[in-house]
This record gives sequence, structure tokens and C-alpha cells, in this order.
Amino acid sequence: MKDLFGSIFLISLLFQGHLASYLKINVTIPLKIKNDDYIFDNILSKIKPNWKRHDLRSHIFTQGLTNSMSKYWVENDNSIMVRINGEKTENLIDRQQELKNWDFLAEHNAACEIYAIFNNGIVFEFIDGKTINLNEIRKKILGVKLNKPLSNDASFGSALLALGNIF
Repeated sequence: MKDLFGSIFLISLLFQGHLASYLKINVTIPLKIKNDDYIFDNILSKIKPNWKRHDLRSHIFTQGLTNSMSKYWVENDNSIMVRINGEKTENLIDRQQELKNWDFLAEHNAACEIYAIFNNGIVFEFIDGKTINLNEIRKKILGVKLNKPLSNDASFGSALLALGNIF
């Protein structure tokens, strides 16, 4: 476990970039909100002004431990995710550094686009896919598929080497 945290710290040092420019929305969303109208009015309508409330569909993800995650979409447009940060998680996670790391990964096509941040959360692109576990990552063929497109970038290659030490 010590190696894992050391590698994450090293990667964090590698990703000490500047924050990209996002839409910043001055609103605090309650963690357990179940009201799509409130989220639509305060967040979604600012990011997707062409979306209409009556066309909005949503799905709340229930597997998280601390954060609240919801997916929103309308027909024939990209889906977006809204993450409301769990209470006091900022005491464990440096949210500014998290954004810098995310920006770095997004610049290298290894993370989705961030659309906006708000007082206690983030809005980002939804990418349809499958969650993989550690055993799948360890499979040689998957590792090659993951590393090959990323290894063309020298700075990202260094981060991959650091990550490789924890698996």
C-alpha cells in the first residue's frame, strides 16, 4: 500500500500543470438531492443551453461511497456526468490538484473533458465503457492496448512507468 501512495504522489508531482479554463458556477448542490429541476436550472442549462427540461433523462449511480454521481442526457446529444463531492472529502482530496491531474490526462486523451466546476462538485463528459479490475489490467494484452497510445508522449510515459510499479 505504501508503494501505491508513493506512486500516486509521484504522479501528482508530474502533473503540476495549470488549471484549464472551465465554466465556474457559484452554486452548492445538496449531496442527497433528488430534484432534477434544481440541477437543470442551476447547472445543466448553463452547460447545455439547447437542452429542454421536458426532454431530460437521468440516472443516479448508487454504488459510490461518498460522492453523489448522476448521468444526464437528452436524445441525440452527449451525456454528461454531475459529481457532487461527499461531505468533508476536501479534507482527504486536494480538489485543485485533482483538477490539474485531470487536465493533464485530458490533454493526453486519457481522461474525459471537464465542462464545469461548482462549489461542491464537477460536471464532465460521460464516456460509455466498462469498468476494469486489477486482474484485467494485469493481463498483458490489455496493458499493451492501454499503454501503446499513451506511450508516444514523453511526460505521460514517465507517469506510466511510475504507475507500472504499483501493478
